[in-house]
Amino acid sequence: MGRQVLTLHCANVDCEHDAAAIERSLRKETGVVAVEVYPRSARVSITYDPEMISSVRLQGRLRALGFPPYEGAALPTGPPKPWRNPKVLTSAAAGALLLAGWLAGRAGASGTLSLVLYLAGMLSGGYYFGREAVEGLLFERRIGIELLMALAAIVAAAMGQAAEGALLVFLYSISEALEGYTEESTRAAIKALMRLAPQTALVRRAGAELELPAQQLRVGDIFIVRPGQAVATDGVVVAGSSAVNQAPITGESALVEKAPGDVVFAGSINGAGALEVRATKTFADNSIARVIEMIEDAQERKSRRQRVIERFGAAYSPAVLGVGLLTALVPPLLSALLAMATYTFWLQLLAPASIMALVRPDLDHPRQGPHRGGGPVRTRHLRASDNGCHAGYRGAGRGARQGRHLRRGTGQGPRGGTGQDRHADRG
Repeated sequence: MGRQVLTLHCANVDCEHDAAAIERSLRKETGVVAVEVYPRSARVSITYDPEMISSVRLQGRLRALGFPPYEGAALPTGPPKPWRNPKVLTSAAAGALLLAGWLAGRAGASGTLSLVLYLAGMLSGGYYFGREAVEGLLFERRIGIELLMALAAIVAAAMGQAAEGALLVFLYSISEALEGYTEESTRAAIKALMRLAPQTALVRRAGAELELPAQQLRVGDIFIVRPGQAVATDGVVVAGSSAVNQAPITGESALVEKAPGDVVFAGSINGAGALEVRATKTFADNSIARVIEMIEDAQERKSRRQRVIERFGAAYSPAVLGVGLLTALVPPLLSALLAMATYTFWLQLLAPASIMALVRPDLDHPRQGPHRGGGPVRTRHLRASDNGCHAGYRGAGRGARQGRHLRRGTGQGPRGGTGQDRHADRG
């Protein structure tokens, strides 16, 4: 037996991340040859080897991932209920916890209670997009807007601004939930086209007339279209004649007469006469199914502007993250380097000056040598207890200029000399 293709429409497929998660999981299954996921139409096409894996197992795998497939009449024909969307529920819970934390703070409750409520709101609202951020980073090596939002909320909480972090998580989660809800509503409007064709058909097999689901019609089956009924699938009239309204398919406003040998389309409404039609297409391949498929394919095709925006977004998120890291790390590093440079500069400036100040002239220690006045010149090594230039230093300067010191009020020099000696020396 050769390869087969299984095409399913699944619930909860809202974005490219969901499509990537389905592809990663199904490709790990033995027997799966190729997987194509169209997130805008929630359509999954799986090429597989039936000898190695069954379609039932593939559908079970999709259910386990959280993307249960629709089957035939179970396709959504109206907007989904908000309370059945898990993203809407988690976002609503995040908003309620945020409001409770704010009210607790206004009521004068302890800061710990408000903090716990805010953190719980962040965990609730950030579950889905936080998981997307981690999986995108680990499996796809991609930094997206989800990672930026998650990091911003975490940093806000770490800086003591848990309320701002919870508010950010709530706003982003509600935007994600509304986006998914809108996508589901659009798909439901498209799938409503399936209501144009009946879900059952009166089939003649082995001489008996059987009421069977339209999905079980095979090419070549003869089915009966009663007056006022819609045609189940495309076919050729083999018996009977009637006026048929083809406006739902072709847009023609006038009724079209059908006789044996004429072609009828799925979804056309039969008039007053009964028709026997031989099926030429299966239910999944009739005119309505092809119209839906063309609409879904058109949705999947991206415009040039959208492709440009996606390329910009792929570079924007890493750039913003890099700028944020530089803003957080560079100023403290520069401040530390500047402080170190300033300290080193003053150390280099003061060290030589301190060494030169260790030795200064004074009168405490005599040093013999030729001198104009014959008197000794004394120097003193500066001790730690000395305070700069004091009287001994100034006295040594005068001794160097005059040769000796005169004691105040006497005629003797410092070593017993007289005023006459001074005059003789001058001579």
